[in-house]
Amino acid sequence: MYKYKPLNSARSFRLLALKPGKGDNALVCELHAFDFCHHPLLIALSNTPQFEAISYVWGSSPPVHEIQCDGEILRITENLRATLCAVRRSDRQIYVWADAICIDQSDLRERKMQVALMRDIYSRAERVSICLNTVGMEKRQVLGQTIKMYATSDRHQWSEQPLYDVSSSFWSLLAEFFDNPWFSRIWVVQEIAESKSARILFDGQEIPWEGIVCLVRRVLGDQDYAGRVLHFAKTNGIRNVLFMNNRETFSAYDPIPALLQATRAFRASDPRDKVFAMLEKPIKRTRTYAKFRFLQARKYAEFSVQSISLLCLLSATFESSPAESRFWCLLISLGFVAHFLRFDQLIRVIMWDICERLTNFCFTVDRLILHKYQISDTICSALSIAADYSLTTQSVYRMVATRLMERSGTLNILSYVHHGSAIDITFPSWVPQWDVATPGIHVLIALPRHQYQASAGVYHKWSLSDRSADHLQVQGLRFSTVSATSDIFTSERFPHGPRMNDGVFGRYDGAEDTYPTGISMATAWTATLTAGQLASAAKAKRGLAEPQLPRYHRSLAAAQRSSYGRRQFFTENGYMGLGPAAMREGDLVCVLFGGCIPYILRPTDTDNMYKFVGESYVHGIMNGEVINLWQQGKITKNRFTLC
Repeated sequence: MYKYKPLNSARSFRLLALKPGKGDNALVCELHAFDFCHHPLLIALSNTPQFEAISYVWGSSPPVHEIQCDGEILRITENLRATLCAVRRSDRQIYVWADAICIDQSDLRERKMQVALMRDIYSRAERVSICLNTVGMEKRQVLGQTIKMYATSDRHQWSEQPLYDVSSSFWSLLAEFFDNPWFSRIWVVQEIAESKSARILFDGQEIPWEGIVCLVRRVLGDQDYAGRVLHFAKTNGIRNVLFMNNRETFSAYDPIPALLQATRAFRASDPRDKVFAMLEKPIKRTRTYAKFRFLQARKYAEFSVQSISLLCLLSATFESSPAESRFWCLLISLGFVAHFLRFDQLIRVIMWDICERLTNFCFTVDRLILHKYQISDTICSALSIAADYSLTTQSVYRMVATRLMERSGTLNILSYVHHGSAIDITFPSWVPQWDVATPGIHVLIALPRHQYQASAGVYHKWSLSDRSADHLQVQGLRFSTVSATSDIFTSERFPHGPRMNDGVFGRYDGAEDTYPTGISMATAWTATLTAGQLASAAKAKRGLAEPQLPRYHRSLAAAQRSSYGRRQFFTENGYMGLGPAAMREGDLVCVLFGGCIPYILRPTDTDNMYKFVGESYVHGIMNGEVINLWQQGKITKNRFTLC
């Protein structure tokens, strides 16, 4: 059996030299180790050959197929074997990178180091080949050819090739195509975003990734097309295409938890990978290696701009031999002369062979030196977290939560806790479980234009209990107790039309009812269901007049966005709110110091120990009103230990 040789350093990686072959011929290969240069200025001297990275679904089948690697037997899975057969050439050897082979999966230390290099690996690869499982011979012609036709056609030709004209079975097959497990893999987000170019290999068809993106945009951009496909879809794969294609920086109100929330629909065989796969995702604008590769027309201009800055850094940067400094100074001077004299031909003749190395050189200097403090943040750098597979899933998720609280100085990460209809007693209730999908449920603090300030800026340093790292100690105020809850709002059960006031609100169906803050109950009810997004919304009452219908429909749309997957509830002191699906009567409504939104806690049998149920919206206490009561001496401060 094959035994891996240790890598030389933390910047070393392996490439698979895949020998030529055809069809199902035996796979023969060799593993070679290469290094990413430690010093940014030595990247131009790299001897790494051109290689292709492959992206595929590992699958759950055991490694039963034997291939010959360095003269020894190496067992791989059926999916990997099919992938290697699909990418190998019949006329020459090629280098490929496949994680299952190029990383010693039995060595946890090596896996940790290689995950840290994956962004570099995929960005340096000449191409990423995406290999999908076949869907059967009888479907190939209908699906493969049609997808390729629409994916590769120009946008102006689409009107001449209307999707309405394709076979009715095409929509179900298209849904099946995007239901392929690959489109829901968490790792593909990084693999596609960092790639220079990508292609899909599917049943003998080769489809450019850009064509797939155009097809998805066309389908999802048409309400009728989207309805036809989503009717048959079993996964969120077709929507995932647009997310994974985003090569720009991920930005949001709170980008790190928002990024982890956005990828909850993706799948991972190892739940720790829901975090590890996102460690290198940029969360603010940055220059990328792919950008330098694609902007061929600006290559020399970029070189000149970088050179100007480099001249200011030569004395501090070059710590190697004087000969190396003289070489780069001469090269920079030559570039200046050729550029300003517009001797483009001279540049092409003299510098063509080293142009690729200069591109790498300029990019690395820009990324690691010139923009050292402006480079995009990542989860890895921001939270000092590495892909350590010796840690348990619970430890990884808890580390993310505590590091985010330390970094932000708030408890906002608690809003990303979603238990479903019941709390998992085997996991700390206050730690978000990123491997639990939350389809259709929006985080309240991430809603557009929210300005919640329930704790009015009051903050108290949280701590972990000395007894257990799973216990979070916080301080805050107990506002009230939940006295009644509604059913969970779903698309089918959401109250609208004649049933607009059914459920919990039905008991207040009267014009004389007044909310504790002095407004009408109907206005408070509408504001609650919309989580305050429509504070001036019209009264959503039975017999709504015709001129008010447009505003009513806007209210309903906002209410569906805010309330889906949640319960409406009332407190003992008459307040109304939206809370998590897992809440029940007897739970507490609390404002915790450092949290911008009220939280639902559940007392346990142990004094001062509580289960964290989730975030909530309570109309009338979202802007520091509870803090005012505390400052007036009407309520007292409490300590809460969340377990």
